[in-house]
Amino acid sequence: MEKYFKKISQSSNKTNKKVEEQSSKRIRMEIESSRNQEVDLENLPSDPGLRIPIYEFSPNIQDQVSRAYLQRGPFQPHIHKFSKTKFGAKDRRFNVAWFDKYYNWLEYNICKDKAYCLYCYLFKAVGRGNEDDDAFNKNGFSNWKKSNRFELHVGSHNSAHNIARRNCEDLINQSQHIGFMFKKGEAFTLLVLNRKVSVLIF
Repeated sequence: MEKYFKKISQSSNKTNKKVEEQSSKRIRMEIESSRNQEVDLENLPSDPGLRIPIYEFSPNIQDQVSRAYLQRGPFQPHIHKFSKTKFGAKDRRFNVAWFDKYYNWLEYNICKDKAYCLYCYLFKAVGRGNEDDDAFNKNGFSNWKKSNRFELHVGSHNSAHNIARRNCEDLINQSQHIGFMFKKGEAFTLLVLNRKVSVLIF
């Protein structure tokens, strides 16, 4: 049984977990204290393993936070030396070429040695999708011998991933933003009212 699993030294594993928990706790405290205030968008954690779920932000600032993450792009440490994991008789690791293939959504967490999806982090509906979707959203994906899982994650036109991708595109495209649509509607209403007033005067 031991030949199928990689032994991890407990001291380094405990240290990594402790550092990660402290960072996560600090970020959560900052978010809690700023529920009704502005969040410092410049200092949001880039590493997907250190982020808190997007739905834990105040609904008033979720769009701002999502837009900030989209403008930064996915966290892709190209120069990192990816650690190897034993899968059967072979050592496998994250392939940096996957960043080129899935450049707009694939992210990597250095501490956990796992891959994530930026789109699904930002817009995956809570409770929607299956376990495979959660692998790229909250649990992370690390089965490097099954790289076809990236394609399975993307899925068909109406998959959870593609719905999240379209939501990201709509957020970036200001003409789809609800505030813009309201302003456009108000301008149209004023135009119609002005025409009615000018007809009544003449």
